[in-house]
Amino acid sequence: MRPANGVLAVPSEVVEDILVFLAIEGEFSAIASFAQTCNRLRQFIYDPTDTHLWHRIFLAAFDDPYLNPLYDNFQHPFNWGEETRRRICASLRLQPRAMDADPDTTVRTYRLRSGERLASIQAAGSIDYTSHLQVILSLVDTAAPLPRRSAPSSEAVTDPKESSFAPIMSLAEADARSPLVPPRIEGQWGSHFSKNIAKLYSVTNLGLPFLLPCRFAHSRVDKAWLDSEESQALHKLIALLGIQSLLNGHPSGLEDGYDWSWKVKHQFQWPRLKEQARRDFAKRLCQARVFSMDYPSVRRCWGPFRQVASPLISDASARASLDKSSYSDEDDDDDYYLPPSTRRNVEPPSNSEIQADWAQLSAIRVVVEGCLRSDVTFHDIFAPLADRHGLRPGFWGVAASEKPGLCSEGSSPTYERDWAGVEGTWQRCVVWLDYDDLIRQNHVEFGSNPSEPLEEAVLIVPQVLKVVSYSPASVPGYEHLPTIHFEGQLGGALWDLEEDTRRTHGTVSVIADGSIRWSSYSSHVGDPDEDEWSAEGIQLGGIGSRYGVIGMWTGATHEPQSEPIGAWWQWRVA
Repeated sequence: MRPANGVLAVPSEVVEDILVFLAIEGEFSAIASFAQTCNRLRQFIYDPTDTHLWHRIFLAAFDDPYLNPLYDNFQHPFNWGEETRRRICASLRLQPRAMDADPDTTVRTYRLRSGERLASIQAAGSIDYTSHLQVILSLVDTAAPLPRRSAPSSEAVTDPKESSFAPIMSLAEADARSPLVPPRIEGQWGSHFSKNIAKLYSVTNLGLPFLLPCRFAHSRVDKAWLDSEESQALHKLIALLGIQSLLNGHPSGLEDGYDWSWKVKHQFQWPRLKEQARRDFAKRLCQARVFSMDYPSVRRCWGPFRQVASPLISDASARASLDKSSYSDEDDDDDYYLPPSTRRNVEPPSNSEIQADWAQLSAIRVVVEGCLRSDVTFHDIFAPLADRHGLRPGFWGVAASEKPGLCSEGSSPTYERDWAGVEGTWQRCVVWLDYDDLIRQNHVEFGSNPSEPLEEAVLIVPQVLKVVSYSPASVPGYEHLPTIHFEGQLGGALWDLEEDTRRTHGTVSVIADGSIRWSSYSSHVGDPDEDEWSAEGIQLGGIGSRYGVIGMWTGATHEPQSEPIGAWWQWRVA
């Protein structure tokens, strides 16, 4: 046998160190090129005798998913090599230039004599970015948790009535002692730095394939795509990172204004718009979704949810109702229509039958963020609130080193621990339209006059919550995350003037897709025993994240086509 020479003569341990160094520097293409030099090196890299090499490469570029105590998808050994390649492939496929390589996409640039450029894009339905978007989103689900800020939770008990929950602080006292934004993330650039979050932002800062924002724009008329898995993944990314993720990396067009007509093919209009016009279009599109009085329904549990398999109605028919001005005779043939006299008799679906509607949640994020940024009173709040590492789990609630206690109710185990970080002081931003504007916009084509601005009202009120009991989770596979029942006090509409205080109560639970649902009610002014408003929301980021919860609110009696609706975003501050 001829003696090895060149790189083959280098000890395998040194070759491994070189490959890990390339991974640290993000040079994964160099690793692929290195594997193509000969069969021996290809086998060494892609067909190793154990997982040691790819384990080291993965941890050089990403967080260790095993550090996340609430990430429970480990019924099978974690495939370090396959997961590394999936993530690198997704990050490359989602770069803006990736669309140019697809033969089904035609991109033509015409250079006029004046030097102006006009892009014409023919969007092809065959290009599907669903899997790549889902892989990038998994970076949040497997991100290393932040150091916990809350005090240690009380130990699990067999009888919740015997638990010594801390007495609730008065709302005025809690508000006086607490800041308006969550505590600063300590050491985020040191030992607690997250490679996953850094990778997430590096991908989105470059921009996404231009077909994705074009499809986002066209979703105004394309309801079928709006309910697709690709749409849900893209809108989840917007809900987590904001609308800027759609605007990065793309050249601005030439037109200052947009055409809101249903006859316009908005995927062709989007490239021609200047960046500010794109922002205005996106905001108007999101306002139309957030303030649609047709959206809340018993089928959605009066919140930003959609049904899982075999729904009683199709999401497409539900979405079609978004732009109906009112119910008509034709509604009798619509599966979505229920006569007002029978709506209250329909039972809402259970947690195991619903999942988050990220198209609606992303619209809520865009609207509330826009209000915070534009309001002179609150414009300094958003930057510290939206710290990019705030998406990571564990900032509030169960510590990374703790495991929930176990106790038994009969033969079924129940874990009782404030795993969601409920107990504490919160701030809630509430957004709504003047009721006359709300009614008018819902009885004409929403936003039909782009020159007429829709100005939302904004209010930030304090909230103090305490855990009062637990009950078993209703979704199989999440027994370690029992339903948390809470109560407390919430500032009302007149809080700034006279410390208007309302009683609030609700639950935190897991729904079918693993999202964390917050469901609550608040009382009438002066009558703590009668509920006036209901609120439904979803946790942003990991469990107990600093980002908090976003959702929608409406009247507690759920009267169709008459009660006000709006959006909210709440974050814990102490």
